[in-house]
Amino acid sequence: MATLHDFDNGNLPTWCAGCGNFSILAGLKSALVELGIGPLDINLCFDIGCNGNGADKINAYGIKGLHGRTLPLAGGISLGNHELPIVAISGDGATFDEGINHLVHTVRSNYKFVFILHNNCTFGLTTGQATPTTPEGQKMNSSPYGVVEKRLNPIQLVLTLGATFVARGFS
Repeated sequence: MATLHDFDNGNLPTWCAGCGNFSILAGLKSALVELGIGPLDINLCFDIGCNGNGADKINAYGIKGLHGRTLPLAGGISLGNHELPIVAISGDGATFDEGINHLVHTVRSNYKFVFILHNNCTFGLTTGQATPTTPEGQKMNSSPYGVVEKRLNPIQLVLTLGATFVARGFS
């Protein structure tokens, strides 16, 4: 049986203090151990950005894809090996900005993998650029007078696309 220690690779996280990525990574490791999935029995697909730095912090097979392209990467792996557990991990900017077309077709295709979305309403590595999920009126570095667009609702969107399972949590 895998243990939490089996997923440690010695690289310490460099995320900002209080960032939800710490809890998400810890939760992912705990879930894998609880499910009896070891580091050699899973493929983790990461995006670019703060959440994507998780690829460097976990001992498991993983691929860091292009920004906004994590879902087609995970879909291709799923098609190639239906038995391999796969987790795709991406941020709200990549998913709902560059990658929204991939999100639509991934949900439509109902691939066999888990998708974890880090929705912090900002492109974190660009230090404050608004994403499609940033609340209207929110002042940010890229929008000093406030975001003018209406906020995209991720849950509502994927449910209208026919997602087979959707859950929401808070890190």
